[in-house]
Amino acid sequence: MLTISVHLSTRMTMTDRNVTFISDLDNMRDDYTLKVCIMRLWRSVSKVNPTVVKSIEMILMDEMGTKIQASVYPKDFQKFDSKLKEDEAI
Repeated sequence: MLTISVHLSTRMTMTDRNVTFISDLDNMRDDYTLKVCIMRLWRSVSKVNPTVVKSIEMILMDEMGTKIQASVYPKDFQKFDSKLKEDEAI
């Protein structure tokens, strides 16, 4: 499984020229910067206890139209949960 660090920003910066397209991802690296739109977002809950969220799941799309599924796990919920919104770019 490829794990990617996502840098959340709502504005363009000089680092935008270093943005990687989804089709160029390589599991030999883990230091990509992606510019994507969250097409769909949902929470995956525990079958045993439906009040426990196991992960936040998303379908992301880059400006080339390529899509990928991404997950945020409990250890990162506090860092990302309030920033992730469906139909918004990250």
